[in-house]
Amino acid sequence: MSDLTLARRIARYACELSVDDIPEPVTACVRRRLVDSLACILGAYGAGPVQVALAMAAQTPLPAASVFGTNLRTTPELAAFANGVMVRFLDYNDGYMGREPGHPSDNIPACLALAEAEGATGRELIAAIVVAYEIQMRL
Repeated sequence: MSDLTLARRIARYACELSVDDIPEPVTACVRRRLVDSLACILGAYGAGPVQVALAMAAQTPLPAASVFGTNLRTTPELAAFANGVMVRFLDYNDGYMGREPGHPSDNIPACLALAEAEGATGRELIAAIVVAYEIQMRL
């Protein structure tokens, strides 16, 4: 048994994952999840709670990360929040029925916001989404 804590094992996995090690079928699956999340955003855009989230994000203008469907740029945290509300609002995003059921695509807005703020490549974004899915679905 490893002496590493679960948190350290997760951190090691996340840091050691190479973009080149991700098989093409996994990359294709992540691309589909991205498109699905964007479709959820389009469907939810006009909803009242979404507009509240957008107004909240608008209170802190910062050029770090984009809020979809707007010209707004804000902090990565607020962009992830506003975009996350849009992805999740209709409850049409993907689902996972494992030990703990969940919607792992809830992680996509955070990955997108941070990738944009850090200037990550598309391949690095895909790797971040893979790590997020792996962690959520295996815990």
